[in-house]
Amino acid sequence: MRKLIVTAGAVLLLAACGAGAPDAGTVTDKRYTPSSVENECKGTGAKRKCKLDVDPEVCEFRLKDGEKDGWVEVPCASYESVKVNDWYQS
Repeated sequence: MRKLIVTAGAVLLLAACGAGAPDAGTVTDKRYTPSSVENECKGTGAKRKCKLDVDPEVCEFRLKDGEKDGWVEVPCASYESVKVNDWYQS
């Protein structure tokens, strides 16, 4: 019974992912995440180790085309020039 439940869950997850964002559609929302830098250090003295973690900026549009609706990552130059309710094709 457990195997059946796991398999059914996997099928539902794949179905949800498959219905994802369209390649083109009307921009219904925009999302911008600026780049960030985090310096994490552990230890002290000679054993001190530091790691620099850099996340680049991310620009996304939510596209809708018929039944398809979802977020797509776009070049940040497009993010600036495209407005909500514009048609966008990736």
